[in-house]
Amino acid sequence: MMRERFGVLLFSLLFASMAAAQTRDPCTNFLCPALQHCTAPADAPSCVADPPTACQVVTVYTHGLMDSFVQPVDPTTPSAALTTFLGASISKYDTTGCNKRFGDSFPIGSCLNCKFCGAKVEIHLKPCGSDQPENDDYVIGVAPFSAPQILASGRIWPAGVRPAEKILVVNIPADKFNQLFCNGRKPPTLDVYVEDDTIVDWVRVTIYSP
Repeated sequence: MMRERFGVLLFSLLFASMAAAQTRDPCTNFLCPALQHCTAPADAPSCVADPPTACQVVTVYTHGLMDSFVQPVDPTTPSAALTTFLGASISKYDTTGCNKRFGDSFPIGSCLNCKFCGAKVEIHLKPCGSDQPENDDYVIGVAPFSAPQILASGRIWPAGVRPAEKILVVNIPADKFNQLFCNGRKPPTLDVYVEDDTIVDWVRVTIYSP
């Protein structure tokens, strides 16, 4: 009887150790800007999010100095796709003058991103001083911004509002963010575009994850 019980116990321990060996956290040991809490079989092509919890991880990227448009200009780092989309007349942070299109890209972790709780994009901007800034739009997503690649877009200054310096705040819902960055091919960057009669001081992207 003791031998049988010992055999059952040994089998149970062996089975448990084999099960443990077959699972892993695929987002551990990856160089990611934010920790992703998830588990998956070792051979899984993607990970499975843990049960919903509070969004404890906040990743913030700020491009451009928060210097209220002081010269010299601050560099941008647009992706190849965004650079092509912008064309020849490109604006950087604090670039003066009109008719120059602004764009910058922000990295999204290259590991197996499991789930995001949403994101927020803040843009400090002002009109260039002439032309027609009141009809300028912004676009947030992935260049070249086909319909499935757009997370948010709209007019910078609402109709009837005189263009003036402000911080534009755009909240990205979790479902849209996950649909673009967690399903199928995962784009490496989030792209921000501002039309040509608006000057950008800085852009801050905040990403929330469990």
